Amino acid sequence: MSFDFKTGTIEALSSIDFKTSSLTADPQTGRLYILDKNGQIRTDETLTDKKHKMKLLAKRGLVLREIRFNQSGNLLALIGRHRSESRYKLMTFDFKYDNLNEHFEGGNIYRNLNWSGSSGLISVTHLNKPVFASDIRIFDWSGKHIIDIHSDTVRLSQAVWGNSSSRLVCVGQSATGYSLLKFKNDGQLAEVLIKSNDPVFEPFFAGNNQKLFFFTKNSEQKMQLWYIDLEL
Repeated sequence: MSFDFKTGTIEALSSIDFKTSSLTADPQTGRLYILDKNGQIRTDETLTDKKHKMKLLAKRGLVLREIRFNQSGNLLALIGRHRSESRYKLMTFDFKYDNLNEHFEGGNIYRNLNWSGSSGLISVTHLNKPVFASDIRIFDWSGKHIIDIHSDTVRLSQAVWGNSSSRLVCVGQSATGYSLLKFKNDGQLAEVLIKSNDPVFEPFFAGNNQKLFFFTKNSEQKMQLWYIDLEL
């Protein structure tokens, strides 16, 4: 749903069950795309329209887990697989050249796609199974592995960049609780933004990327939305 603060009205955008990782907005058109339970892109436009930019990707016959447009809307990062395959991959799709780039290592254990502010870098949560651990893995747009941001004591996940390409914020989980951590893109910890005894999840930037929003869930399973003023 969407809430209009000026008119006080609530609008239902979709009745499809989805997670925030499976929706993305096209910066060029403002069109919202979401993934259904079958890993297919859904929108209120028809994908059979010859002028529809998603038609090029739809022809690839992919099963998708996550999708995310870059800042300019010309590239789509995705975690998906071909129907003939069982393992998911990290890929990018270039709408201008109808090019699917599969030159990224791994993918089956990646989650939480996000682009940096300049759209030159892609971050993912890298799940280290079977050990209960995770890192932030960063690639450049072409598929080159840049760095893993790792902690021996804190499980890192759900990185967001805002307008920055040199700083990012991610969720930390340790034996003592939860936190929001600001890192440099070289892996150096810059600042601990908040600490919480309650689970922290799904951070996102809004308000010209100068406010960082995040959710917490207390012992009664009640969710709360918080924000802090932050410009990376």
